[in-house]
Amino acid sequence: MTREPSLRARTYCVLAACIILGGLAPRLDSLHLGFTVDDYAQLAMLGGRYPVARSPLQLFTFSDGSAAENRALQRTGFFPWWSHPELRISMCRPLSSALLWLDWSLFGLSPLGYHLHTLAWWLALLALLALLLRRVLPDWAALLALALFVADDGHSMLLGWIAMRNAIVATVFGLLGLWFQQRAPAGAGARARLPALLAFALALCASEYALALIGYALLIELLARPSARSRVAAAAPWAALLLAYFGLRAALGFGSYGSGMYVDPIAETDEFLRQAAVRLPVLAGDVVLSLPANFWTAGWPWVPELAARGVLPAAWAQDMLPLRRLQQWTGVLALAIFALIVRRAARAPALVRARPLMLGAPLALLPVLPALPEGRLLAPALVGWSVALAGLVYVQITGFRAAPGARAALGCAAALALAALQLTLPPWLGFIQSRLGRELARGVSASILTPKLDAPLRAGKRVLLLAAADPTTTIYIPLVRRVHGRPAPEAVQLLAGTFAPHRVFRLSPNAFVLERLHAGMTAGDAYASAFNSQPLHSGESFQVEGMRVIVERVRRGRPLRTRYELDRPLEEPEVVLLLQTASGLVRSRFPRVGESKLLPAPWPPIAR
Repeated sequence: MTREPSLRARTYCVLAACIILGGLAPRLDSLHLGFTVDDYAQLAMLGGRYPVARSPLQLFTFSDGSAAENRALQRTGFFPWWSHPELRISMCRPLSSALLWLDWSLFGLSPLGYHLHTLAWWLALLALLALLLRRVLPDWAALLALALFVADDGHSMLLGWIAMRNAIVATVFGLLGLWFQQRAPAGAGARARLPALLAFALALCASEYALALIGYALLIELLARPSARSRVAAAAPWAALLLAYFGLRAALGFGSYGSGMYVDPIAETDEFLRQAAVRLPVLAGDVVLSLPANFWTAGWPWVPELAARGVLPAAWAQDMLPLRRLQQWTGVLALAIFALIVRRAARAPALVRARPLMLGAPLALLPVLPALPEGRLLAPALVGWSVALAGLVYVQITGFRAAPGARAALGCAAALALAALQLTLPPWLGFIQSRLGRELARGVSASILTPKLDAPLRAGKRVLLLAAADPTTTIYIPLVRRVHGRPAPEAVQLLAGTFAPHRVFRLSPNAFVLERLHAGMTAGDAYASAFNSQPLHSGESFQVEGMRVIVERVRRGRPLRTRYELDRPLEEPEVVLLLQTASGLVRSRFPRVGESKLLPAPWPPIAR
């Protein structure tokens, strides 16, 4: 079916460019985020400062799961004491690794060059999407779909977090493959499909994120074929590509195990199914109703203030679980809305070319379920969802113009209201996220690199960090300091993965107990689960360099009371206890033997 354009190509391109630049404007702060979290691990790998050796094509292999690597990573504090002994976090991303090596070779420790490189890929992504949308939708619907996609708040992290560029690169090549498919004549043979297959092969080299786009490619092939035999023949090259990818991935030892952040569907099937039942509605709630999936992992904002005013129960300020349940059930409603809108839009004769993208939107959620639910994972699903919602608006408006009536008016109003919600709320959240991310990154970097820590954090010190309210401070302190050429200890051992306050009891010259003062789940607990998917049990003990840890009491697998025994007295100058406060990292003292001391919950180094 040939679609007649309603706008000149130049006019469409100008309007699309305005939409793209309008989406970039509120996220400019993301381009000043600098290095953060995994960026420092990868810089350390490139500079030979990571605890274990890595080649320039292995920059997303944080641990290969071997006992030797995990001991080295735990000894240096990159993995905390509760880490799974077989923890493996190793992503097959050779192309993205090579691009980071190129950045490092060209820009060294100047993050602006890295960010501009990311921006170039992001602009290429949106330009390709604009071209693809014009091939499958009427021009005005295509522009609306582009605006809906650009409005999503997940773009702030995609633009700002350098290590996350792999998702952008994978999406660029995936969209290029879809564009090749849409350009191919109906019923084209294998040779015509070759450019699309090559594009998707590059996408898979960039990141497993590309798997979320392959559903669209398969539907384009299958829906264009009239018989079962021709569909099997059309799907065969794609099946071969996937078999080659997974075979090579397994042969080279890539994958994950033992982490609550990344759950391998094959090696950890039961755990994956349990997590998927929760993560799917959370992600759907973000896509359909603009309820950020990041709230699931990072916590809902403004909860303490609302609880203090009596708007929310006071207990919710110390426990994420009630709001998590609310978010999950809201996501179930979103899944139903998702299905209704896709079904309604996909049945419209005027949108037949867009049907594979609409029907593929739910499928695009499935490959990202192994990871913690966050908005940065949703770009592939948003491609199809934006097409479906823009298509529905187009169908409702044209239907109302052809046959005005109360029912048609109600349909128009509902579709426009949902589109208006997604064009306004996510950009506002994205602006806040970009601004907060920049301030947090600057504050964290200044806190870790402050000259006053040069003496307590020099080589030979035994550094204990109570807890941290941002991911960079948790396990990256030595790497941050080494990357920037500052004195650094061999390790900084993280004692607790929670935002709760603690009381420390001094048992002996070498031993102390940390007791958590409330058992509610915090965002710190969600981060802590990244290192061990298994619940902890009372009586378990862990041995790390110079320290033995005994778990004395737990609740729901989270430690409430933990004993620490060091191989040296706590009063020695070499033993350093750090606390994270709004003014940065500060040194604290242990109480005397037989006494106790209150240690406040960590707070990031930004204004409250």
